[in-house]
Parts: sequence; structure tokens; C-alpha cells
Amino acid sequence: MEIKTALVVDDEEMIRVLLEKILARIGYRVILAEDGREVVKIYARRQDKIHLAVIDLLLPGLSGEETAEYIRTCGEDVAILLTGGRRPSPTKMSSGPADGFLAKPFRLQALIDAVEKVEKRRLEIVGRGENQITPAAVFSVIS
Repeated sequence: MEIKTALVVDDEEMIRVLLEKILARIGYRVILAEDGREVVKIYARRQDKIHLAVIDLLLPGLSGEETAEYIRTCGEDVAILLTGGRRPSPTKMSSGPADGFLAKPFRLQALIDAVEKVEKRRLEIVGRGENQITPAAVFSVIS
């Protein structure tokens, strides 16, 4: 069985460490980044495929959405879960790069459910031959 790799991007160390522990517990190898610029560096030197990205919307430098867009431009079929204290508008998110959104603060089970949901969604999109999230691919807000 392939070990999946998750990328966690959050400027708060406590959140990064918590997400790392949770994702490791459900079988992911975890790479941590504190901002979008670090993500660019990780993608420049990484060896392994990244399967999941959990990205905070409010990051210094590149925003969470810009970071997600960068990941999409790298051509990988990464399941992207954005997180944040404020829910983005469904209209904005429906044409964006993310597969789902999880409002902070969240419970452990809500994170696990959200990860499963965005992974499933990404597989469905890839299976249909779509490379990008489009307005036709309805965005689901996970709360």
C-alpha cells in the first residue's frame, strides 16, 4: 500500500503540529510549511508526490488561495482542503483551486471527514478528466 503524503500550510506552529499529529495518525507522511513561499521551495526540491494539501486561507505573503493555485499549476492531482476562521463565498470558491473548506475551529472527526471528502472529490474530478475545479464542479463547503 502506498504511503500518502500530506502538505500542511499554516503560519501558526501549534496548528501545524496538531495537524501533523492527526494526519500521521490516519496514515499520512506529513510535510510542514509556514507560508506559501515555503511551499514553492518544497515543490522545487521535493521527490515524492503530494496527495493532500491542508492550507490556511490567511497566510503571510502568498495567501492560502494563491498557494492552492500554485499547487494546481504544478499539475498534480492534489486534494486541496482550505481552512480558516471565515468561510469564503461559495461563488468565489466554486471556480477556485480547492476541493473543500473546513471552518476553524474544527473537531478531530470533522477534519478526518473533510480529508476523506476532498480526496474522494479529487478522484472523481480526475476520473472525469478535469484538471481544474470549475464552476460546473460544485464546491462543497464542509462545516
